[in-house]
Amino acid sequence: MVIDIWDIETLPSDAKDLLLASDELLRNYRADELEIAGSRPKQHVFWQRRANAFADAKVALETDLAALIANENIRSFHYSRMTDEEIQAISNLGIIPTSKAFLRQRLNGLVANGHLTGNQADEVYAESPLNAGEAYGKRDGLFWTSAFPIPIDDSGVERLLAIWGGEVASWTLDDNGAELGLLAIGLPRIMEIAMPVATAMDGSGAATIAGRLVDLRMADLGLTKYRGGIDLYTTVALQPEAVSVVHTEGEQAYADMGRGYPPSFTYWKSDEDNGE
Repeated sequence: MVIDIWDIETLPSDAKDLLLASDELLRNYRADELEIAGSRPKQHVFWQRRANAFADAKVALETDLAALIANENIRSFHYSRMTDEEIQAISNLGIIPTSKAFLRQRLNGLVANGHLTGNQADEVYAESPLNAGEAYGKRDGLFWTSAFPIPIDDSGVERLLAIWGGEVASWTLDDNGAELGLLAIGLPRIMEIAMPVATAMDGSGAATIAGRLVDLRMADLGLTKYRGGIDLYTTVALQPEAVSVVHTEGEQAYADMGRGYPPSFTYWKSDEDNGE
């Protein structure tokens, strides 16, 4: 079974039943949150915020829900500009998390297939954020995806689709790799992946996903407006069969991503507003 985080009908039956049976708890939790917020003094004085009376029960719900989905897969989406040769390699070898060695291997492939010269490949490698430790954030050993389908014109993915190699190749280049031709290598792609929940987020994926499932149920009940997705990473290489489909620029599903595809997903303008 593959879970779509936005679609409660894709949950295992026991997880779905648990979540639906918790509607009253979630209503009580939200009502108490509003009561707590309303009790805050308007003047600038010290205020000790009391605990939500239903907080422990909500945590227990998320813990139980996490246990019920821990052995499932979740559909996630990876946005990247890749060559046909790289897509073929994924179909043969599967998904490999980011590393300096893997970046070097990918660059060697570009040279072998005439996309870059050896000197250009060396320059991209030398300037990669992977050579700066975590100065530009943690990327080494990770493979990032989104558990929500993101429209292709969203600012969060536009750059990933426009420039070959993602942030590890272009983030620290002055012109985003334009002079080296990174904007002309390959085509924009979106990979749909069945990610094992157990491999996500260094083992905390089930808890992370369960928390967001509860958030989304609260939105379904009208208790909050927030319906945002989550990013998930894996540190574990995934087998080729984990990639269910690759959407390429020019295909209808690619153009409709997040706004009509997948058919079960509804694009909410409120996704852009993280407030309640």
